[in-house]
Formats: sequence, structure tokens, C-alpha cells
Amino acid sequence: MPPKNPSRDPGRDPKVGSPNPESRVKRGGGISRRSFLKWLGVGEYLARKHEADTAELLRGADFNREIRGIKIYVDINSMRKNSPLLEGLVESLKPMISILSDEMVRRIRFIRLGTFLDNSILPEPFKGEAHVGVGIEIKIYPNRFKNGKSPEIAIRLAEVFFHEVVHLITFGNPDKFSRMLRDYGLSKCQDLQRCIVSLTDLIDKQFVKEWLEISRQNGGYVSVMLIPVQRVDEEDLNGYKNFGYILDDPNLRYGRLNLAEDIACVFEKILSSLYKVIHREEDPKAVINALLSKTPDETGLHKKYLIACESLIGWYEKGSEQHKILREFIQIIEDAIIIAKGTTNGQSIQTNQGAIKRQETTDGQETPLKSLMERLAKIRELGRKGPS
Repeated sequence: MPPKNPSRDPGRDPKVGSPNPESRVKRGGGISRRSFLKWLGVGEYLARKHEADTAELLRGADFNREIRGIKIYVDINSMRKNSPLLEGLVESLKPMISILSDEMVRRIRFIRLGTFLDNSILPEPFKGEAHVGVGIEIKIYPNRFKNGKSPEIAIRLAEVFFHEVVHLITFGNPDKFSRMLRDYGLSKCQDLQRCIVSLTDLIDKQFVKEWLEISRQNGGYVSVMLIPVQRVDEEDLNGYKNFGYILDDPNLRYGRLNLAEDIACVFEKILSSLYKVIHREEDPKAVINALLSKTPDETGLHKKYLIACESLIGWYEKGSEQHKILREFIQIIEDAIIIAKGTTNGQSIQTNQGAIKRQETTDGQETPLKSLMERLAKIRELGRKGPS
């Protein structure tokens, strides 16, 4: 089922070109028979490539189990089927998968797990790689940790897992368009904003302009391509604010590589926060405040978090736990942005574009502009009274 978002037609998927080029040929439309045959050839090539990529990724792996339709495979050369490590990792994956919407799950297909011995000093115990339209590969470095069930290990696994999940779901329905075709389309596009709307259904289209403007004002992306550039100098990622970062280190502004990585870094933080609240029973305000405190003066990045929450809401049923928590996240982030802009001393503000546009109702109550202004009034009142 497609994401449920009142701002978009739920019966339509993002499209690149004509969904039926043959009909346009018959009608004498804007596509020639030669172009149609070329289109068919590209389609056949991509289908063969998809099969080859899948076979290559699953080579040397055995099926282990299925979680919500996602097949889990294990590298038979690196991990015993009944090992405590494997059982601990799979049990850790279950709650992470459980917070995803049905459409997100449908786009994952399978996950391959395998261990890798590496004696380098890098501390992270996992490395993930998303093969869009195919599946996720997660490499485990067992010499980096002793207990596969420790809370810290689960958090690190969540960071990697959700980052790669976002990569898979960013580019729409894998049955229709491959990442290669989408990357090609973006590279040829003269209107970046229009192309992004057609190439991804993850960022709600009303927020694309705002997202791109935040990035442009802070140095822009290293590459317009959706596939990461092969080589990037360290200075291209250091010192740039308001881009997403990987793991828990704001110094790693991996989101500046390109839009796809920025989306993955930002949305991963929100999905990881959902996981912490739902399955680790952490307080939503504490979780979001801890996230924002990593980049205390970056209202641009905080607005991207807000856009991620606004966009993700459309993927969940109204009334679901995820939907309610995302609403709470939105209020917390909005308040933080207001305070960061100095509203406690009576200065004028410009609220987030999405907060003004959103005119939905929740449980029959008016939201969110009215409630936003009420919270703003309370903040200003506290500012006038001063500390107690």
C-alpha cells in the first residue's frame, strides 16, 4: 500500500517518463518507435542486472528465517546457524523491523548478515550497504564487541539498519524504476527540485524546495548524482553545517555527499528515535532533545528533522503509535527551533513552512498552528517573568 499522506494522491506513484510508452507509439504521440525499442532494451538490461545483483548478493548465504516478509540470509562461511551472536542479532532486528510501515517493509525484500574479522582500531561493530531494489547487506565485526545482546550493540545496529532502510525506500517502488535509472534521470535534469519530486516519494513534495534551499545556503552538495562520488576530500565534509551526519558523530557530515545521503542521515535519526521510544521505552522529549543537542545551533538541520517527521507521518496509519509519536516529535522540534530563534525576548519569528501549512485535525482538536502559537505565547510569558 502506498504512503498515506493527505497532501498527495494516494493512488499515484512517482513516475519518470510515460508509464506506457507503447500506447504513445500507437497514438502517434511524442515517442518514436526507435525510442520505444530503446526503452524496452533498457528495461530488459535492468531486469537482467537486478537478477544478477540479487544472485551475487546471496551467493554463499543460506536462508535463516522471515520477519514480516523480509527474508534473513546468513553467510554460511562466516557465521554458524545456531550461534548466540546470530540469535542475538536477529532478535535485535525484530523490533527495528516492527516499527516500519507495511510499504517500507515491502521495499526491503531481504537482509544478508555476515561476520568479518578486522583488527583495525575503528570502533563501530557494523557496516551496512543498501542495494536499492535488491536488499540490505550488514557486515558484523565480532571482535569489536563481546555480547551481541548488549544495549549498546542494539543501538549501533539500529543506526546502520535504519540508514540503509532509508536508502531502499527513498527511490520509490523497486518494481518500477531502478536506482540506476533514477540517478541517470537526475543527472540529466535541469530543474533539481522538479526532478527530486518525481524521483522520490520519501520527502513530501511540499518540503522539497525548503530542504534544497537549506542545503544550498550551507555550501551545497558535493555531487548532484544520487550514487555517492567515489572520492571525497575530507574538507568537503568538515566544517559544513545543516547537513545530516552518520552514526553519532556530527563531525561526519556524510549528508553533504549528495541528496540521497543527506536524506538517509536525517531520516535515520528520526526512525532511530522512534525505535528508542517504542521499544526502549525512552521519553520522547529526552530522545529528541539529545538529538538536537548534538548540533545546538543548527536550526537548518533541525528543520530537516522536522521535514522528516512531517513526511514520515504519511507512511503510518492515523492513530498508530508511530503516528502519535511523530506528532510529539514535531511539537518538540518546533519548540526548539522557536527558542533557538530567540523568541523568549519578544523577537519576531518565521515559523517552519510546514507548521503553517499543516491544517489537519487530531482527535477532533484544532492543530497545529493554533497550538504552536499557544506554546509560543507561553514561552514568551516565561521570558517576561524570568527565572523563578
